[in-house]
Amino acid sequence: MPDGDLYLEPFHGYRVWFPRYGMGDVVEGLGSITFTRHRWPAGGNWLRAMCPYGCELAPARGCSCGVWGYTHPGGLRRHGFGVVKGEVEAMGHIVRHTGGWRAQLARVVAIHDPGEGARRDVREASRDAARLYEVPFVRLPEEPARELASIP
Repeated sequence: MPDGDLYLEPFHGYRVWFPRYGMGDVVEGLGSITFTRHRWPAGGNWLRAMCPYGCELAPARGCSCGVWGYTHPGGLRRHGFGVVKGEVEAMGHIVRHTGGWRAQLARVVAIHDPGEGARRDVREASRDAARLYEVPFVRLPEEPARELASIP
């Protein structure tokens, strides 16, 4: 059994992905920034965390495995150029950290519109990802997501 508290209702958080390109420079999926071979499923399907270090189930305490997310969109600022940013829902077993969490399950629910000031390739990749994942293409809010601390 994974470590962490069990959340049966999804909550929201934020994260970044590398776009995975196919023919014609069209985004064919989103890859995790640490383990790019992990392609996030589209169609509202959940990504199940797997541990590349040998833990039987993720997330596990004492390991960095699990699907990472930030509780506030401000955490996305530390990531540079060439990434797609967005919002996720997470649930299952959760290990909390300062400013974020690691989850057992997560799925894409919105893609960030980086705005006209962003590089063209990032704007196009973000727009393509929103279409592929069939999620809203939105500006990220300045308000925090539903914080884990406020979840009963």
